[in-house]
Amino acid sequence: MRTIPFTKGLHQIGEGIYTYLQPDGSWGLNNAGLIVSDKQALLVDTLYDYKHTSEMLAEIKKIIDPTVKVDYLINTHSNGDHYFGNGLVEGAKIISSEICAKEMEDIAPSKMAFLMKIWWLLGKGGRYLHKSFKQFDFRGIPLVLPHQVFQDSMILSVGKKRIELLEVRDAHTASDTMVYLPKDKIIFCSDLLFIEGTPVVWTKGVQSWIAALDKINSLDVDRIVPGHGPVTDKNGVSKLKVYFEHIYSETKKRFSKNMSILDASLDIDLKEYKRWGDPERLVTTVHAIYQELKPTMKPLGMLSLFALMYNYESHE
Repeated sequence: MRTIPFTKGLHQIGEGIYTYLQPDGSWGLNNAGLIVSDKQALLVDTLYDYKHTSEMLAEIKKIIDPTVKVDYLINTHSNGDHYFGNGLVEGAKIISSEICAKEMEDIAPSKMAFLMKIWWLLGKGGRYLHKSFKQFDFRGIPLVLPHQVFQDSMILSVGKKRIELLEVRDAHTASDTMVYLPKDKIIFCSDLLFIEGTPVVWTKGVQSWIAALDKINSLDVDRIVPGHGPVTDKNGVSKLKVYFEHIYSETKKRFSKNMSILDASLDIDLKEYKRWGDPERLVTTVHAIYQELKPTMKPLGMLSLFALMYNYESHE
């Protein structure tokens, strides 16, 4: 099977199926998807701002018939890099899980624009925020929410393509949707899969995430598109599972010693995973596991986690 190069732009991965890739897959540089069949089209996610989304839509216009418009837009989860560009996809019915739609209201583009404006007042978390997202422009982006929501699963038809939307709860976020094309043996996993990059865990659901990876590997799929990083196969899914299992085991040992999240993270040997991008994001996984092991623990907010990542980088 032909290897898909990890280069910026639109890549065909099946009959009428494409992915838009953004190296190097770090903060905000997500992947998206396009499915075209019989004059119909479906888009899997938009990008983090209007500049990046416009570049993607311009590439899409080059390869599809001008009479074809995007009928559906699937927002896979509530992180802004997967939906802030919604306003540029005119006429599409936007679909997400019910939980995702509710979360999207709490992470509006205007909030990110405000935080980026005052980042220098926000301490170490603000410094990490600015470093990670300074290439994006959130100013003036409206909040465009889904028109239709679902729970658990949903079936769509795009021309001759049967598409299954599969919801996973309490993993990367409170709700993440995978877009599965059974006959084509292709699945868009969004941020349930990071390839060659350290995953980010915004919930306390590391065990739920591991179960989701097992679910992906149980499906009949050949090509797997991650939320960040190059197109992969089941080997990429298995590598992420082993990573989580390793971090879970090592974190439990340090939790039993009452180590802080930062000290535990710095003490864990990342082994071969140290070469993955953004290794400081390990602290989000340790934070999630600590919450699993101590359910009464109050979760840290985004800026507090960013501050921990800043401190982790400073120690390395």
